[in-house]
Amino acid sequence: MTVIAALSYGELAGMMPHAGGQYAYLREAYNPFIAFLYGWTLFLVIQTGTIAAVAVAFAKFTGVLIPWFSEKNILFLIGNFRITAAQILAITSVALLTYINMRGLQEGKIVQNIFTSTKIIALLGFILLTLFVGQNASALAANIRNFWNATWTQVANGKILSVTPISGGCCYQPLELQWLARFFLQMRGIILHLLPVK
Repeated sequence: MTVIAALSYGELAGMMPHAGGQYAYLREAYNPFIAFLYGWTLFLVIQTGTIAAVAVAFAKFTGVLIPWFSEKNILFLIGNFRITAAQILAITSVALLTYINMRGLQEGKIVQNIFTSTKIIALLGFILLTLFVGQNASALAANIRNFWNATWTQVANGKILSVTPISGGCCYQPLELQWLARFFLQMRGIILHLLPVK
């Protein structure tokens, strides 16, 4: 679905090479009023919600790495209203990035390049780690050994009553998903046949 959306936006950009992105496409496809509504919705809801969600996620993950920034560190408490270090970090990160971007394109470019470089280095690190750890046949076999095994766990009153293995992969699936389960089981057989196990 993402590839189809990217191709669609590529086609729209080729047909309408104007500034404004989706606003321009909606203006041309429907009318200026629809584009106006989209622009204000983007400004007041869509973009602000996305920025807030990313800031909260940043604060939560920073709290995992640096415990002082966790949500358990309550800085202010008035009745049911509390302010945590994670909330302060999220607000500060949004304010700081807004300030940097307001200063100009050069400053925003530097921050964007730092973030992009960090992501690329992390992805390359994961790829290299996978290549080197993946060379170990015992690690590969240990990760794939129980890959397709599933269990059904019954819990009542906080206690585990039973753990029942589910065999076949499609036993408890709706009828319309059985073809997908059969496909995955066939792919499992092909993958297990192709993997070199020592």
